[in-house]
Amino acid sequence: MAAVSSKSFEVNLQGEVSKNEYSAFEERIRGLCGNDTEKEKFEYNEYVYNIDAQSPQGVPNEVRARNVIYGSCTFSGAAVEMPSSGGGQKWELRHVGKWERKKPSEQTPQHTRGHFAVPYRSQTAMSASDNVGVFLTTLGFRQTFQYKRSGTRWVFPNGITVEATRMKELDKVESKDELPLDSVPFDAYLVEVYSVTTDDKIDDVSHQINRFAIDLEP
Repeated sequence: MAAVSSKSFEVNLQGEVSKNEYSAFEERIRGLCGNDTEKEKFEYNEYVYNIDAQSPQGVPNEVRARNVIYGSCTFSGAAVEMPSSGGGQKWELRHVGKWERKKPSEQTPQHTRGHFAVPYRSQTAMSASDNVGVFLTTLGFRQTFQYKRSGTRWVFPNGITVEATRMKELDKVESKDELPLDSVPFDAYLVEVYSVTTDDKIDDVSHQINRFAIDLEP
């Protein structure tokens, strides 16, 4: 069902950009980084599972199964081999921890001057097969909600990623998605500036993201 796993920390700063200002936002990114930036379109459906019984210590009570329709995945290592009939779609099993933020007393002086601590959370991701939902149900997990997310991702040489996305709730796992995301009215894109790092580098990455977000403002 699963392949090699990887655990890391996601340092993430969130905001939004209005639909009317999105073109200027893209121009700003190109102006900052030129052609050195990797850009990709992506879309995935994410299914969130919870377990009703009290979890043993060290066992998460919420996990997420992500069906990547197109675009890259978050796991590293070997991928589970999928049947050729899958249309190139991939699955991964993810666990994300609770959001945390370091107190000023926990930061070094050079990281506190003019900047605030960016929220971070632990994350673990592994490749999975398309029967991951059945596997989780067998373990006692119950699907609680699901959503579709689609947008554009820019990956910069310094390790920072920017995503501008739209989201909508999905009614049922098995039902067909009759209304494309592009047909859903919206006013703004969710913008996330984030980087995945190790525990000992959270302060440094938080500082980099703060500076990058300031440069990204018009």
